[in-house]
Amino acid sequence: IVPRIDGQAAKVADLCEHLPLALRLAASALLISADLKVSDYVQRMERLQWAGPASDKAARGPGQSLPAARSPLHPVDAVLSLSYDLLVPGLQKLWRMLAVFRDTFDVSAAASLWQITPVRTNNALDRLMAYSLIERNRATGRYRLHDLMARFAETRSNDQELTLARQRFSAHYQSVLHEADALYEQGGESLRRGLGLVDLEWRNIQEGQVWAATHVDDDHAARELCNSYPDAGKYVLELRQRPRDRIRWRGAGLTA
Repeated sequence: IVPRIDGQAAKVADLCEHLPLALRLAASALLISADLKVSDYVQRMERLQWAGPASDKAARGPGQSLPAARSPLHPVDAVLSLSYDLLVPGLQKLWRMLAVFRDTFDVSAAASLWQITPVRTNNALDRLMAYSLIERNRATGRYRLHDLMARFAETRSNDQELTLARQRFSAHYQSVLHEADALYEQGGESLRRGLGLVDLEWRNIQEGQVWAATHVDDDHAARELCNSYPDAGKYVLELRQRPRDRIRWRGAGLTA
């Protein structure tokens, strides 16, 4: 991936502990950041993996001993930190918000989450793919955030940012459920498309409803979403949900 790595490939591979995900992240970062020297990248990796906490005496009280040395970062976390730091702040925020996705997603979902146009969404997704910070299935055109990356992105987000992202996520998949129901009502081929859409997005739809149901006490938008989820898919849910789950959704909506 990076022809200019020359004789430092073994060193980078050792720092990545030869893990494929870490290797691809490192190579993508070096490829897209042409002005970043491989030697500088190696030094930054070493610092991230082995740097201990600050030992400023002024930060300690009388008689307190030095803190224990920090455990080395996992190679994937170290490489992720470097790749993340290479992003501009705006793109960092967009990537952090993708942590709400536990399943695959499409461009429209990312655009709803980010509240930007599809063109800008595609550009941002392409940029993140260049850094190997997201994956794309060529056959389906859907994107995925690796579990380790989602966990890392969450640690870099604050509560307000995560709440906003989850609220938008829940709202988007409520609208997807409504779209599937509208297709179903048209009958014929549209009926099959509606059920296919529910099957494709089922895990995301469930995640959206769960967030709304668990935040009815502290979030007005969550209450509205929780109340509207059962009716948004009143026809398709009859064919895709067990009666007990339908009752649970409606009970949550009534509470909201």
